[in-house]
Amino acid sequence: MEEERRLSSSSEAAERPLGIVARGLTKSFDGGLVHALRGTDLEIQPGERIAITGPTGCGKSTLLSILALLERQDGGELIVGGRPAEGIRSPERWRGRHLGIVFQFHHLLPHLTVEENVMLPLVGVGARSTDARRRARSILRDIGLAHRARFVAEKLSGGERQMTAVARALAGSPGLILADEPTGNVDSKAGDRVLELLFGRRGNRPATVVVVTHNDRVAGDADRILRMRDGRIDGRG
Repeated sequence: MEEERRLSSSSEAAERPLGIVARGLTKSFDGGLVHALRGTDLEIQPGERIAITGPTGCGKSTLLSILALLERQDGGELIVGGRPAEGIRSPERWRGRHLGIVFQFHHLLPHLTVEENVMLPLVGVGARSTDARRRARSILRDIGLAHRARFVAEKLSGGERQMTAVARALAGSPGLILADEPTGNVDSKAGDRVLELLFGRRGNRPATVVVVTHNDRVAGDADRILRMRDGRIDGRG
């Protein structure tokens, strides 16, 4: 019972949408030969749904990786949910509690079932297996994949795999969801469903959603569009 109360309290805290402030972010690779970010500034309000667009190589995916604390910037300041990123001692633990990530190529574990894949982030932050399974089944019902819960991921269609990845990202009720070309490898019907899941308002406390995309249809569903060029935010739609 105490574990259930602790987990419930943690989930409620994680549901608060997180704002983002970035000032002068820089990032280079190959010993400074490739400059991915060149002083990127942005501010995203809690609960906003943002699309980041721009040509290939402009720094979109690098920016997303830094926002996810998967990479550290070389210079500049990043504040997520009111906390300086440099002060977060365990990025992995922070991601488990507050962040949902959707990759272009879903990154499911192919030999686990759909249900088990969705359970993973919950188990990773200390949920009991029974509680994680209950939450996974609930969200799979919500998105229309309950009939695939016991299928191993490698047996799913491309659209079903990507929807499972979105379900996994939403499972812990995160305050921030980051998605990199989430509809890039599915057909238009599946893509529409993925967008509905990502951008759909969930109650009165929606997560902040940041989507990197080349797709005008995806960007058009966002509250605001940030355009990148040459490692900087170039303008707004």
